Amino acid sequence: MLVTVFCAEADAQHQKTAIQTRAKIAGIKKSFEGLWYNQKTRRYISISFDYGDDALINDWRGKLTNRSTADAYIAFIKGNKLILPEEKEHHGVYCEMLISKRKLLYKCKGLLLKTDQFTDSTSFVKLPD
Repeated sequence: MLVTVFCAEADAQHQKTAIQTRAKIAGIKKSFEGLWYNQKTRRYISISFDYGDDALINDWRGKLTNRSTADAYIAFIKGNKLILPEEKEHHGVYCEMLISKRKLLYKCKGLLLKTDQFTDSTSFVKLPD
């Protein structure tokens, strides 16, 4: 009987942790999801979570309506960031996205560089829905 009670308590604690994690992920999704813009470079980023916890990222320059030239990426949530893993076949560099002071910071490491430092960082503001 004691083992059953212990297992039930452990299961309840696990469920509570899972719910908090789901709530945290939902909050992260809400903060990233939407349309972002960098005025200096006229660059747009659209982030959506249409397929579970992975983010679909569309990245293009020029006019808002000209999405036909967009590059598409998949990112995953890690902590409070979106991670775009290195993609060697298509020469995609490792990048991270995070929200700081209501701005999206998009940081990437250089291609073929043997460093842990980010070599490119761009900030975006969220456009209204």
